Amino acid sequence: MTAALVALIGALFVAPFVWSILVALARRAAIGSRDDAHEKAILALMLAPLGLGVVLLVLPGESVSAVAPPLLDWVELPEQVAVGAGGGDASGAAPLDWLLITALTMLVIYALGVVRYATPLIKAHLRLHRWVRAARASESLSVHVSDHAQTPIAVSNKRILFPRHLLDALSAEQVRLIIAHERHHHARGDVAFYALLAWIDVAFWFNPFVRGQTQHCRLAAELECDAAVTAALPDMRRAYAQTLLVVLRHSAGHATPCAPAVFSHRALGENRMRILKIMKSDAPRKRARWFAYVAACGLAAPLGIVQLALAQSDNEPFVLTAPSPISALSSDAVMPDRSVFTHRPLEGRLVGTYGQRIDPQTGEPTFHPGVDIEAPFGTRVFAPAAGRVIRAVAHPEYGNLIEIDHGDGLATRYAHLSAFDVRDGDAVQPGQVIGRVGNSGRSTRTQLHIEVWRRDRAWDPSMVLDLPAAD
Repeated sequence: MTAALVALIGALFVAPFVWSILVALARRAAIGSRDDAHEKAILALMLAPLGLGVVLLVLPGESVSAVAPPLLDWVELPEQVAVGAGGGDASGAAPLDWLLITALTMLVIYALGVVRYATPLIKAHLRLHRWVRAARASESLSVHVSDHAQTPIAVSNKRILFPRHLLDALSAEQVRLIIAHERHHHARGDVAFYALLAWIDVAFWFNPFVRGQTQHCRLAAELECDAAVTAALPDMRRAYAQTLLVVLRHSAGHATPCAPAVFSHRALGENRMRILKIMKSDAPRKRARWFAYVAACGLAAPLGIVQLALAQSDNEPFVLTAPSPISALSSDAVMPDRSVFTHRPLEGRLVGTYGQRIDPQTGEPTFHPGVDIEAPFGTRVFAPAAGRVIRAVAHPEYGNLIEIDHGDGLATRYAHLSAFDVRDGDAVQPGQVIGRVGNSGRSTRTQLHIEVWRRDRAWDPSMVLDLPAAD
């Protein structure tokens, strides 16, 4: 679960965030104009890694081809193991998975941020819907007059909301200029586009670069509509600029980012730039805009590789690996000395035997390198012989796993535990409680999985240990 969450956060959040920074820097270095098509292309380029991350996460990963994990380096035991005093219930808590906690915390913070920004947006949509229902059609002006709207707004069904108070402040000619501006929004499909931009802002509330680019897209759309109005009426540039100033004065502080309006943003600097551009039709471009795409695409390959690694990191296969060299050297062909194990690991019922079998989860033939003993949840598990704990960790296949080095190249594993009673490096004595039966990892029931290894070979635990019988 930890690996999956880290892959999710990396592929859908971290990599796209870094990518958006790079694209924003490339845009800043290359683009001086406010070309609508290219602003949209830059936004699409910023969002592209998100789609790539989703695709990579849903791609099938490599299958788990075996059942045992690589082990940590084993500590060689002296010939006489120093066994600590104490026994039975001396316990150590399982270590906290801080990576998992951090990942879950990040997801919770993200969800809270989405709720924080989505709530006012939903209210704005509902408010706009109420305004539309309350507005009255004006046949002479082909608009819907609203007592609530503070600025002219293009809404669905090719309608335009026009504030009643502005009808008194503007001349008939100025009203027609504003209506022409909003009709160009309709022709461009900006009603749906602005709504999409608003929800992108919600989804990327944590990313100032994406949110900044959505603002660039809104400004570019307004500039395109301004250019369309002045292109049709070139002699009306000054009148149009004066009209926008009147609207701005009456609508200050009432931005509507979820719908195209004459002023859909609060940035006074951008409004000033709009007025200047209306008055000056031959504004030069600063630098080659294609440089942004070339620079961004040059960075796409390494980002894709990083995302692929993040998305597939939780699907790495585990190979059947024997314990690393432990204790003293010994012959692989020699069966472990049964007399070493003086205590039964636990009481229960033998439900899974050593050897070839049909995997209960996949239905495929597989080799089972140990035995399974069914017992009630929380049943105590005892060390069958003296030794030292090599590791007590959580594993995606084995669940909570304890491994003990018993000396002379001999080791045992205990999997699917619910709790640990020992820690890495602890010396254990025969009959000491080491853990509790559980159902962690790749398990279908509450049971204990036991393996016996002598160097690089797994032996049948029933030939070596004192185990309960099958029913």
